[in-house]
Amino acid sequence: MKELTGQGVSPGIAMGHAVKVDPGLPPVFKIRLRPDDIPAELRRFDEAVARTTAQLQQVEAMLEHELGRQHSAMISAHILILQDDHFSGAIRRRIAADAVNAEWAVKVVSEHLQTVYVGLQDAYLREKLHDIADIADRLLHNIAGRIPNGNTKQYDDVIVICPEISLSLFSEINLKHLKGFAVDFGGWTSHTSIIARSLNIPAVTHLKAVSAEVHTGDFLIVDGSGGAVVVNPDRETIERFRHQQGQPAGEVSGPYCLLEARGDDRPRPTPALGALYINAELPQDLDDYAGLGVAGVGLFRSEFLYLGRPLDAITVAEHESVYRRLAEQAYPATANIRTFDLGADKIPQLREQFHETNPALGMRGIRLSIFLQEAFRRQLEGVIRANDRGNLRLTFPFVSSVDEVRTAKAILADVAAKADLQHRLPLPLGVMLEIPSTIFIVDALAEEVDFFALGTNDLVQYTVAHDRNASPDASAFAPAHPAVRRGLEMIFAGVRDKGKEVICCGEMAAHPFFLLLLLAVGFRGFSVNKPALPLARYVLRNVDEPALAHFHAELSKLSTLDAIGRLFLERLPEFFPEPFADTLLELYQLHA
Repeated sequence: MKELTGQGVSPGIAMGHAVKVDPGLPPVFKIRLRPDDIPAELRRFDEAVARTTAQLQQVEAMLEHELGRQHSAMISAHILILQDDHFSGAIRRRIAADAVNAEWAVKVVSEHLQTVYVGLQDAYLREKLHDIADIADRLLHNIAGRIPNGNTKQYDDVIVICPEISLSLFSEINLKHLKGFAVDFGGWTSHTSIIARSLNIPAVTHLKAVSAEVHTGDFLIVDGSGGAVVVNPDRETIERFRHQQGQPAGEVSGPYCLLEARGDDRPRPTPALGALYINAELPQDLDDYAGLGVAGVGLFRSEFLYLGRPLDAITVAEHESVYRRLAEQAYPATANIRTFDLGADKIPQLREQFHETNPALGMRGIRLSIFLQEAFRRQLEGVIRANDRGNLRLTFPFVSSVDEVRTAKAILADVAAKADLQHRLPLPLGVMLEIPSTIFIVDALAEEVDFFALGTNDLVQYTVAHDRNASPDASAFAPAHPAVRRGLEMIFAGVRDKGKEVICCGEMAAHPFFLLLLLAVGFRGFSVNKPALPLARYVLRNVDEPALAHFHAELSKLSTLDAIGRLFLERLPEFFPEPFADTLLELYQLHA
């Protein structure tokens, strides 16, 4: 038995037999053509393009049937790239002008296009690099008349093993037999990770060597919540994970089953110390909403609508359809929609216009929405039209000033007036508190909005100048940095004085240590992703409020992350029973 660790990108437990899918690309050589051979080579390339298009259309139809148009649009973008003159046209010109074989022309053109993206840090743009590479690989297979190695039809419980999941790989897989993914590379933001989550297929990436260490036919357990893959597990391990598979939605599942929270018979506060909401990025995330036991949708990220699509392709009707479904799923509770939090660097038609050296601090969030008013107006109108039940709320991201909020509100009012929808207003409005400047103007912002959403991910990285997407070479307790804590205290005091609601929507609320910190500061509303619900619920039901006050007082005396980390580890048993505390330390690989 061997356990491999990586990054869980789609939660859940899957068991099945490994099937290695290796692209197995043939070597590409440069072959000089005689002038009279060029027309035949162009026909050979055109035939490969036609076969590739047909295969992608098959995947497109499958995704639209299973998940809806918003996901099949990712494949549509592949087809558009394939048909684009800058791609296929450039390859044809290379074949003709250089008198070279189609394989070599595909290699040269695709590598040139990939160099545009390879040096960029943004995750969305890196996915574009993978899109081009995926299309080129499939073209090369079709030019050579080959298909990727790996027969996914030999088992009815397939765990796909490959270096990286490509969108076109779905054309080789029978979804009825697909149980999970275990791959060497890829991340949370990739199109296929999003699709895996939508299909409820557990997936683990960043395993680095799984395609080398695992063989077709090996029995695997894929823990998409804990980010682990167990190869040829023993009977005891299989039974333990089968028990986790059987947990009802909203209960302790995945690695949190190890915490045995449901077995704790200590008296539970009624009600819990704080309200628990769910974060979602896809409508499918809420299909089992009724069984989750949450107070509402604390944050719905709308960016998925824009993945791989031009901004002007998303209509008011499409926005309305998605948000109406969201409102129906959450009713009678509220659902908070964050307007698109994209950067100009993620929109091809704007990339050259802005030339931003640091896109994370550039034209993004509400700044970009105000700049791209037509796209912003379509989204706002879609939200207004979808709010028949009156339970939708709207949040503006990446706000740094009162001016931005007032401008956004004026646009919203104008949209409602021009669409004759004034009767649907006022719509409860909020802003994301995620830029340090908002710490100091929260009182002024409170005069403009109805509530706040605390975005701890960006707030922490901008406060301590540490990229949250980079390798974590800083302390594991960076979110408890004294500067972050003091900023949180200022935010809470400002919001409390104005009588406004605030919900913590970032990853701090999903981590038991930092959830304790947020509680100690005074926050009482928390929104987390679905896999983190059981643990967050357990913390809220079992933490001792007087102990939090003492913990806060002790934290306030400390000025180093090392001392803060030691305090967390020392005080953990005071908040939770010993088995729970021990398992938390093991789960987060920390030592007292």
